[in-house]
Parts: sequence; structure tokens; C-alpha cells
Amino acid sequence: MPLFKWFLVFIFLTAGSFAYAMITVEHVDLNKYLGKWYEIARFEAWFETDCVNVTAEYSKKDDLIKVVNTCHLNTLNGKLKSSTGRAWVVDNKTNAKLKVSFLPGYLSFLNRFFSGDYWILKLDQNYEVAMVGEPSKKYLWILARTTVIDHRIYEEYVNYARDLGFDISKLQLTPQERHN
Repeated sequence: MPLFKWFLVFIFLTAGSFAYAMITVEHVDLNKYLGKWYEIARFEAWFETDCVNVTAEYSKKDDLIKVVNTCHLNTLNGKLKSSTGRAWVVDNKTNAKLKVSFLPGYLSFLNRFFSGDYWILKLDQNYEVAMVGEPSKKYLWILARTTVIDHRIYEEYVNYARDLGFDISKLQLTPQERHN
């Protein structure tokens, strides 16, 4: 009987963690993923304070992926802000788990200590809409190849984020210029 009690305690304590396991997409073709993405929505982050009209552009650079994030401050025509970084795959089986760092090139030897997780959690088959997050669920982005997506698709991604255990009340739509 004591073994059975410990089994029940284990099930009780771990049940929540199984329900919200962080699942990435099965496989990402990085060549298809490269290019420009528009931020549709995000969890507010200190590095994106006051950012609107946000884009992320990915390109191959040697064995790394060059990342260029841009935004306008406060208004769609506000001052341009840009950050350049690098990303690298940490799960070669799926290509869905990456690390990203925005340290200057001369500090690249510190990348492994000062990098963040970039996990591709949901991606449509045409590589038009993606959801990116990380295991602590502190950061979340919905990205698209266009500045606007259909409301039903947006709701599908939001519901999926909720199913993964993200607090979707923190999700904010990102103002974008409509120039698709």
C-alpha cells in the first residue's frame, strides 16, 4: 500500500507538467523559414518596449543564421530601431529549437552564455504563419509573412498557445503598416 500512495503523490505532482509540455514543430526547413517575418502579436519584452511595425529578417551566414530585428518607436513612422544578432540550431533532428544572441561580433565567444531560446512551436505548411516561444513561457511571438492574418488563423494560434500553457492574457497585437 505505501508504494501505491507514493505513486499517487507522483502522479498528482507531475500531472500539470505533462499537460503543458513544450512541444515544437516536428521539422523546420530552414531555407523555407529564412526571409522576412512581420510580428503579428507578442508578449511585451523589455527589448521591444515602444516598438511597432516590427519585423524579423533571417538569412544564412556561414553555419549561422543572421537575425535582423527592426521596429519603429511609438508610431508607424517613428524612429527606426534595429538589432542584429545570430542564431544557431541546437536540435538538428527538428531544426525547431534554436539559440539566439545579440552580442556584438567581437563578443561572440560569449554567445553560449548570453543567448536565448527560440523555439518554433507552430508553423503552417506553407511557412506563412509561425509561433515562437521558449520553455519558461516568458516570451511568445506570432509571426507572419504579411502584416495581417485572418482572424480565424490568429485565434487558432492563440488557442494553441493557451494549450501549451502560455498566459494569453499577456498577448498584445503589434501595430503594423498595411503594405502587403
